[in-house]
Amino acid sequence: GTLFDFNPGETITLGRDESRCQIILPETEDKVSRAHCRVGFDGASNTYTVMDLGSKNGTLLADGTRLTPNVPTALQRGNVILLGDDKNSFKLV
Repeated sequence: GTLFDFNPGETITLGRDESRCQIILPETEDKVSRAHCRVGFDGASNTYTVMDLGSKNGTLLADGTRLTPNVPTALQRGNVILLGDDKNSFKLV
């Protein structure tokens, strides 16, 4: 239920390592890697780019599609990404 704002062109890393991530999940979230994935927004095309950073449990879409590690994937507003499992979900708005 928390909204995270960032500017077009900015990249945000999600994970458990507070020295490497801007959105930090608790250490108890064992399905989430220290630096799990990176999210960016392109204002010109109105799309997000999500890249799994080689996480142990993967970054998935809500339909179960696993993103290929270290390959940027273009996603639209409204897509939901899952970090490791459906317990840690983020909607791209």
